[in-house]
Amino acid sequence: LSHTEEYLPGVAEIEIAGEDLLSHTEESSNDVFSRIKKVVTSVVGGHLGGTASAPEKPTLAAPKETPPIGFYHPDLEERKMNWPTTADEYEKWYQSRAEVSSDDSYSKYTPPIHVPLDAPTVALLLYRKHVITKQPYLADLVRALEEAGVRPVPIFINGVEAHTVVRDLLTTSHEIAQRKMGNMEIDSLSQGAICVDAVVSTVGFPLVGGPAGSMEAGRQAEVAQAILTAKNVPYVVAAPLLIQDIKSWTTSGIGGLQSTILYALPELDGAIDTVPLGGLVNDDIYLTRERVYAVRFLSRFSRARGQSDVPAKHILLTSPYLTPSPSFSSPSG
Repeated sequence: LSHTEEYLPGVAEIEIAGEDLLSHTEESSNDVFSRIKKVVTSVVGGHLGGTASAPEKPTLAAPKETPPIGFYHPDLEERKMNWPTTADEYEKWYQSRAEVSSDDSYSKYTPPIHVPLDAPTVALLLYRKHVITKQPYLADLVRALEEAGVRPVPIFINGVEAHTVVRDLLTTSHEIAQRKMGNMEIDSLSQGAICVDAVVSTVGFPLVGGPAGSMEAGRQAEVAQAILTAKNVPYVVAAPLLIQDIKSWTTSGIGGLQSTILYALPELDGAIDTVPLGGLVNDDIYLTRERVYAVRFLSRFSRARGQSDVPAKHILLTSPYLTPSPSFSSPSG
């Protein structure tokens, strides 16, 4: 280390400061880079400036901790507020946004989009990593749903906990009615579970296991189907392309691997629709607006579902291709 000091002044201080920087690695890449730049500039600049004593160690702001599971909203992100970790905490914050928006100190932020209390409620499953890296599609998706009259409940996860979130943190009017009659299909349901009218996953992959369960194809499909049957609400997969840019998507279509793991495998669980939302633009993920409109049908669907006098319409799809066996199949093959 002493020999290195001859060629890189301040390397000892940088190494010590690096231990502090390790606690900031879960922030967005831009924030982490800014902190590293601040440390290096302060330490090396102090030595090269000819100061007699060791340069003063730069003070870093405390990192914002992101819980393993939490509730996201662009208004929380914009105001740098902590992520709610319980359904009750999120519900109280969401209902009190009118009071917050009337405060003069919040006038510089985007005005909240107020959704009626009786609006359809849709749970959104999001990647925790995308929340940390501040992917722009998250805010666009949440606000687009609010503009359509949908009340979103965005929940971020690491990926493997999707089925436990749907099973324990979300409930439905159907499940509540069944439990009142003594039919306890899920015994781990949280007392503070949020009642929703639909579930939308932006994660893709199988509901059970997430990315870790994609190699097992439909082996856990029965577990996922049991959870979704107990909820008895639409389950839609609306995921952006994670390894493909929008330009290649529009010119060549969705790649085979992505089509399988993001959209086809969830159909084994019982997803009623799959909607590619967008794709990469350089290092960020952006939405294509017309694809968001495809998710907005949930508001009309939920309203029609609650009306018993609406005539049912059925569509029968036929195909000339016969499967060699009666086993459950999907577009993945």
